[in-house]
Amino acid sequence: MRKFRIPLMLILFSTAISTSSLCNPPQGGGFLVGPPAIFSGGYDNSSPFSAEPNNEPVLAPKLQKQLESGVKELKAGKYQDAKARFEELYTISPGNPRINFWLGLSCLALNQLDDASNYLNRSDSLGPHHAQTLAVLGLVEINRANYQGAIAKLQPLIKQYPKQYLPHLLISQAFLYVHQFQDSLHEAQQAIRWSKGAAKAAEFIAGFALAKMGDTEAALKELRQFVKDVPNSPVTSDANKVIALLEKPSGR
Repeated sequence: MRKFRIPLMLILFSTAISTSSLCNPPQGGGFLVGPPAIFSGGYDNSSPFSAEPNNEPVLAPKLQKQLESGVKELKAGKYQDAKARFEELYTISPGNPRINFWLGLSCLALNQLDDASNYLNRSDSLGPHHAQTLAVLGLVEINRANYQGAIAKLQPLIKQYPKQYLPHLLISQAFLYVHQFQDSLHEAQQAIRWSKGAAKAAEFIAGFALAKMGDTEAALKELRQFVKDVPNSPVTSDANKVIALLEKPSGR
């Protein structure tokens, strides 16, 4: 079963070539930014990127309680249980944007990307222009390896909400995959800026983009900062491997 926090796919470096020949990011799926970003990691629930649509019909108390239980299960990593609960709610109230949103998010956690896209698009049609829903649709496209599609979805959000860091963080990863390293670096830096340091994954993305651009010293600075900020992250060991390879004379 797919873990809710999408693991980092190790970006391999050749020890016999310069940083300008670093291997490309792995194809197929997000490697740093996953569904937990939708409701954790410091996002402001009062912002346009709050975790749920807020213009939907009010649920009956019993259904609201079931929805809250499903959200707790999702956050606890019980993805299949959460999905089953949301599916039950969907049969009762298929026109509720919140139910469609959480059902789509549970499908994304299970890597059921077509279903995730269908429910999230339905949520958007029922509660139009909900920023978080649109951001998650961008993440779905990243996981489909449709990076240009993700960029197309996320750019209007950045234009509308330039000071919200989630779309900057997501699009920085998409730009990395299509080898637009300057754009990836810029968006990663914007994510760091507007998150006030909370978007730690952006430090890794910025470091890799800088390495691909040949700026080893700046890349090392970003990567070392990432390791310092999140020493116990599941991906910190991977970051340390990248640092060690960049520090070798052949990588400079």
